[in-house]
Amino acid sequence: IMSGGGISERAALGGGSLESAEANGKAILDWAGYDTLEKMRAASTQEIFDLSANYAAEIGGRVGFSPVMDGYVSPESFSSSVLNQRVADVPYMIGTVMDDLGMLAVPETIEAFCFEREKAGNKAYAYQFARALPGDDAGAYHSSELWYIFHTLDRAWRPFTEEDAVLSNRMIDAWTNFAKYSDPNGAEAGEWTPFTESTTDYMIFKLDEEGKEASEIGELVPPSVQSSGFGG
Repeated sequence: IMSGGGISERAALGGGSLESAEANGKAILDWAGYDTLEKMRAASTQEIFDLSANYAAEIGGRVGFSPVMDGYVSPESFSSSVLNQRVADVPYMIGTVMDDLGMLAVPETIEAFCFEREKAGNKAYAYQFARALPGDDAGAYHSSELWYIFHTLDRAWRPFTEEDAVLSNRMIDAWTNFAKYSDPNGAEAGEWTPFTESTTDYMIFKLDEEGKEASEIGELVPPSVQSSGFGG
């Protein structure tokens, strides 16, 4: 679960009601003058795509989006399904990036998920990607770890180093080990232990101050920037 957020009562993560989603959608459409089905259907795709950004600029804020618990497609929120032990009873790996988006960067939500899996008799491994990407001050922004997970560093404009490639390979080993063995260490137990009430350590994927690969078990690294969550 990458930047999945864990357990939260916030609608952005846990899910909001159908009534709330309908009211928010109607407010935006009414503001734009699409107050009938005919007008909505006559609007171009680009006009609909631009609606939320234009509306946010007008009101001076952001338009929030969340999963919608409509009782049909989504009968229950993720948080509720975890608390009621209705998620798949398998090992999990869950984490975030250092400068992630809003609630996705709150460690308590990830930790709550891990504790619930422990109560259910299973396990969850927690991680943080703490490599502030080189080239600008965007930090470890939302989705920045994908360059490493897919080993596509050579396709980015950023001045990645040989040690970034080492970090990438270490992360790939952990992800593929988890897929194969349900354990990021591989076939044999290793230093990355499940996150539990008694062992509350994360695997921190990072480089050290000298730019050397230095991933280790430990405490979370605080955010490096006041990030909007997105970089490039």
